[in-house]
Amino acid sequence: MASTKFQKKSTARYKKEKKGKSCAFKAVMAFAVIIILSAIAIAICTSVISDTKRNLELAAYPKEYTQYVEKYAKEYSVDENLIYAVIDTESNFNEEAVSPVGAVGLMQIMPETFDWLLEIQGRQGEYSQEDLFSPDVNIEFGTYYLSILLDSFESESTAVAAYNAGQGKVSQWLADTQYSSDGVSLDYIPYDETANYVNKVLYAKSKYESLY
Repeated sequence: MASTKFQKKSTARYKKEKKGKSCAFKAVMAFAVIIILSAIAIAICTSVISDTKRNLELAAYPKEYTQYVEKYAKEYSVDENLIYAVIDTESNFNEEAVSPVGAVGLMQIMPETFDWLLEIQGRQGEYSQEDLFSPDVNIEFGTYYLSILLDSFESESTAVAAYNAGQGKVSQWLADTQYSSDGVSLDYIPYDETANYVNKVLYAKSKYESLY
């Protein structure tokens, strides 16, 4: 009789312990599932945020008029990313843009600069100044002008400064030790507009390099 009572107690204790272990196991499993689901949710959110950020950056730094950019980048040996950066900074890809000083089109070319570029290519009379509103013409001559500046100045940032301020002005700065210690690069740009322009173009170029 005592043995039976002992067996019943042992069985009850075993069942209780088994039930306790089962509950503990279920709790551990539930916690593990929560951790896994949380990790998945975080991964999904991170991916969505990353995709959203990239999409916003792609919208801010688009690649438009690619057929012309690629064509003239190759023809004049100019980095495509630099061309896109100049277009983005100059006109934000608005082919009808006209600045307060009269610069025209996607790459904001001054009419007198356009006439000079036509002259040195021996193409006078081929285009009128109205043709600067044509993406094809504007990107060709904007890229050609960039190629001249890149050949004239050893530093890309100096060439970009010259695109904004003009070759003559930048040459003066390079000859002045206040602004250039080596006559090649500009340590200081005295025009705030040009300094900001150079920073914007080079930053935009870096974005194009990283996004595409």
